[in-house]
Amino acid sequence: FHVADRCCTSFKRYYCSMKILTVNREPSRGQGRDYATIEEALTAAEEGDTIELADGKYEEVITITVPGITIRASKSGKAEVCSHKGENSLSVITVDADEVALSGLKIKGSGAMQTNEEPVPAVLVLAQDVELIDCVIYGSSTIGLKTYEMNTRVISCSIRVGNSAIIVEGNSASIRVDRCGIHSTFDTGIWLKGASTSDIIETGVDNCGHTSIWIDAAPCTLKEVNVKNSQNNGIVLDWPKSEPISENDYLLLSQLGHSLENVTVEKCKGNGLYVLPGVRVVCTDCEFSNNGSAGAFFQGPEDEDKEEEALMKKRAKNCVGSVICKSKMKKNALYGVESESGLVELIGRFELDNNKKGDVNENVVNPAKRARSAPPGKTQPQSKSKPRNKNKTSICVIATATTRFKLSTLQRLCLQLNRSGLQLVL
Repeated sequence: FHVADRCCTSFKRYYCSMKILTVNREPSRGQGRDYATIEEALTAAEEGDTIELADGKYEEVITITVPGITIRASKSGKAEVCSHKGENSLSVITVDADEVALSGLKIKGSGAMQTNEEPVPAVLVLAQDVELIDCVIYGSSTIGLKTYEMNTRVISCSIRVGNSAIIVEGNSASIRVDRCGIHSTFDTGIWLKGASTSDIIETGVDNCGHTSIWIDAAPCTLKEVNVKNSQNNGIVLDWPKSEPISENDYLLLSQLGHSLENVTVEKCKGNGLYVLPGVRVVCTDCEFSNNGSAGAFFQGPEDEDKEEEALMKKRAKNCVGSVICKSKMKKNALYGVESESGLVELIGRFELDNNKKGDVNENVVNPAKRARSAPPGKTQPQSKSKPRNKNKTSICVIATATTRFKLSTLQRLCLQLNRSGLQLVL
C-alpha cells in the first residue's frame, strides 16, 4: 500500500494532512480561527494541508495554486463562498494545482459574461485529480463547473444554475459525476466536448432548458442515470466537433461506442435519446418513455450541406451499429425506436407499448414482434433475420499513450461486442 499512489488521494487528504488551518470571519460566534480570509490561509498553506471554514459567507475570489490541499466547511453547506462586486468577472474558485479537494462548500457564481459572451463558471478547474465532494453550486446565469483536465470528480454535489451545470472541454479532459443532482438549468445540463472517456453514475438531471446530457466526446459510460423534463432532447450522442480526428478515435466511437445501463429518460420535449451518424451506443436495461418525439432516434447521414453529408456517410460506413438490449420504450409521441440508417439492433425482451407512430420503424434490425415480451410460460418468438456469421469479425484497437482503459471497461466491451457477433483484439 503506497500513500503516494494517486488511487489513494482521498486517504492522503483526510488522514495524512500536515496541519489544519481554520478560517473564521466572525470569531465572536464562538469558533476560533487562525486566519480571517481564505486567501490568507492559502498563502500560509503547504502541500497536504486542510483549510477549514467556519460558518458564514466569504466574499472572495480565490485561486488555488498549492497542490494536495483540501478546503472544507466545518459544517457541510454552512460556509458560502461568493465573489464581491468588484471581482464578479472572475470564477469564484479557480483550481490551478493538482490533487485539490473542495468539500461541503456552498458556491455562488457571479453570472458575469466573458469576452466571448460565455458566462463565467463558478468553479474553473485547470489541474488534474480535482474533487468536489458534497458541494452546492448555484447562480442565476452562471456555468456551474468547467474543467479542461483529467480526472475531475464530482461526488454527491447539487448544481442549480442558470446556464450549463457542467462543461468538460479538451481531448485530454475527463470527469466522473457520481450521485449528483443537476436541476433547473436554462441550457445543457452536462456537456462533454471532445473529452476522453468519462462516467456519469447514479445522477439525476432534470428541468433543463436545452438537452439534459450532450456528449460529443470519446466513449462514455452512463449508469443509473435519470433524465426528465428536458425542453429539448434527453441525451444526445454526437461526433466530436474537432476535425480531422485520429483513426483511433474513429474506432473508439464507431466500433466500441458509448454504454448506457439502467438509464431512464422521460417527459422530454424532444427525443429521449438522439444518436448522430457514425456513433455507436449499447443500451442495456434502459427506459425511454413519454417523450415528445421518439424514444430513441438514430439520425441518417442525409444533409443539405453536401460536405457534411459526405463526412457523415464516412462515419456511418465505419460504424458497427448500435444495440438496444432489454429496454422499455413506452408512450412516446413518435416511434419507440426510429432509425434513418438501419444500424440498430434490438436484443432480448422488450416492452414496446403505446408509441403513437409505432413501436419501431422499418430500418430497425429485427421485427417488432421479436422485441415484444413473450407471455409468461411461452417461448420468445424467433427472429426471421439472417443468422450471424459464425466467423466473428475482429476489431483491432490501437492503444496510444492517451488511451486509458479499466479492466471492467474491457470486460464490458467484450461482452457487448460478442452479442453483436464481434470480438475485441488489443
